[in-house]
Amino acid sequence: MATIDKLIDYALSENGGEQIADLRIGLGYTAVLLTSGACGLACMLRHRLIQQHSCSLLAHAGTFVGTHVADVIPLLRSTSVVEASVGLAAINALTANQDHPSSDENLFDLLQLRSSDVVGIVGYIGPIVNEARRRAREVMVFDEVRTDMSDVYDTSREQELLPECDMTIISATSLLNHTFDDLVAMSSSARSMCLMGPSTPLLPGIFQSKGITVLAGRQIQDSKKVLQIVSEAGGTKRFGEAARKINLLLKQT
Repeated sequence: MATIDKLIDYALSENGGEQIADLRIGLGYTAVLLTSGACGLACMLRHRLIQQHSCSLLAHAGTFVGTHVADVIPLLRSTSVVEASVGLAAINALTANQDHPSSDENLFDLLQLRSSDVVGIVGYIGPIVNEARRRAREVMVFDEVRTDMSDVYDTSREQELLPECDMTIISATSLLNHTFDDLVAMSSSARSMCLMGPSTPLLPGIFQSKGITVLAGRQIQDSKKVLQIVSEAGGTKRFGEAARKINLLLKQT
């Protein structure tokens, strides 16, 4: 079963009749607030919006508040990046209140990075790329957008180069564009793998079986502030303490 289907099935099984209290779709992120007060995030792949030719980017806009979250969660399967972001944000909201024993240890130490390692990073995450380049033998970065940078590969090279990597860090946007399972399969030689970003579902049970070593996501502390940041086109750097970083080290089966 595809990972996004597992996420959808799990979220639907956890649903206790929650409804959407608020939905914000910004240029950087989508945020879903539930009637319980729980809030979830998902990245907006805005470079893909040019593929949508209607002035309305979300069908049924104006009707989501009051909708049962169970009707929204399956949108993660959509090929529309807007709909998919709403579905993933709803899943992250529904699972937001689970207790997670986060580690304060440096991410690369958790992943047991070695100076001899070749690291693959899917999705350009500046601070992570910079630290990896300081600490690893070689770093291969793949991105759909930053292909104008001489040291970033187009994603078409992933199938060729990811099998050479000792460690891979995969952006959780791969769940939104439905490439996650393929990327994991390409990383079969990797000693450790991380799923990263505020879109990351903090659900160890889903990702352990895929070989993910660390889930590096966010836990929302201030829903009101997060909703404001999303509405004002803010991105990851703006969340600060409103959405604290969480690093979950997964037990490998």
